[in-house]
Amino acid sequence: MDENIQSLYGNDEILKSTLEILDSTRETIEGCIGKEEVEMHVSHETLWNALTALKHKGVKIRIVTQVTSDDLEFCKKFTEAVELKHLDGIQSSFGISDGRWLLEHVVSLDEYPLSHAILTDIRKLVGIKRKLFETLWKQSVPAEEIFMKLELLNPAEVNTKIESNEAEKLLFNLISNSKYRIDMVIRTNDSVNLLELGRLSRCLKDALNQGVKIRILLPKGELNDLDNLGVNLKRVKKNQSNKLILVVDNLHTLVGEINEFRENDLELTIRNAVHSTSTLSLMTFSALFEKMWRSA
Repeated sequence: MDENIQSLYGNDEILKSTLEILDSTRETIEGCIGKEEVEMHVSHETLWNALTALKHKGVKIRIVTQVTSDDLEFCKKFTEAVELKHLDGIQSSFGISDGRWLLEHVVSLDEYPLSHAILTDIRKLVGIKRKLFETLWKQSVPAEEIFMKLELLNPAEVNTKIESNEAEKLLFNLISNSKYRIDMVIRTNDSVNLLELGRLSRCLKDALNQGVKIRILLPKGELNDLDNLGVNLKRVKKNQSNKLILVVDNLHTLVGEINEFRENDLELTIRNAVHSTSTLSLMTFSALFEKMWRSA
C-alpha cells in the first residue's frame, strides 16, 4: 500500500482536512495540543460539533495539554468530548486517527485557527508519534486534579450590573492590566469616538507594550487612531446597536451600551453594563466574538 505525506497551508484547507479525518475516524484519536489551542477546539462551532459527534459514536479520544488558569473554563468544557490529561510544558500539537493517520500542525494565533500542517500515513512516522504520545500520557495527570487546584486559587464568580462611572473605570483598568489577550467589539463609529475621548488608545498601548495580543472589531467607515496602534483590527458592517463587548484574558467580560455622540455632550457613558467572570458569560461572548471575527 502506498504511503503518503502532504503539506497543508491555510486555515480553510487545514480545517477541511481535519474535519475529513475526524469524520472517517472509527475507534481512537490521541494527541497533544498546546494550551492556546484548547479554546479553538471548544469555540470553533464546526470543530466542536465534530468532536462531540465522535464521542456519541463511541470513539475514544485522549488528549494531553497544559491546563492553566487562563484556559481553565475551556479545558473543563473540553472534557465533555475528550478524556483530558495535564502535563506541564506541552508544546507539541499533533493528532493520530485510528493509529493510522498523523496530523501535525502549527497554530497561528493571528490567523485563527491554523496556518500550516502535515498529514501523513507513513507508518514509521505515525509509530514514532504514537510512542511519544503513550509516554506523555503515562507522565500526565487527569485534568480534573488540576481543575480542583486552580479553582481553590481563583475567586468566586462575579456577575454584576454596575453603574456607568464604575463601568468606565473598569473598562480601562481591565485593558491596562490584561496579561495576554484582549478581544473587543465596538459597533458604531460614535462609540469609537467617545472611547477615544476617554483613554482607550493609551490603555491599548500599555497592553501592547506588555506583549498582550489584541483583536478589535470595528464598524466599516472612517479611519481613526486605533488604525495606527498596531493592534489586529477587522471591519464589520455598521450596526445601529451601540453595544460594547470586551473579553479579557478569558477571565472577564464587560458588556454595555455606549451613549450617543453629541458635540455638546462629549462625556463617555456606559449604560446597562454587566461585568462577569462566570463560565457561561465567558463561553458565550468568546464564542460570539470568534464567530464574528471569522466572518469579518
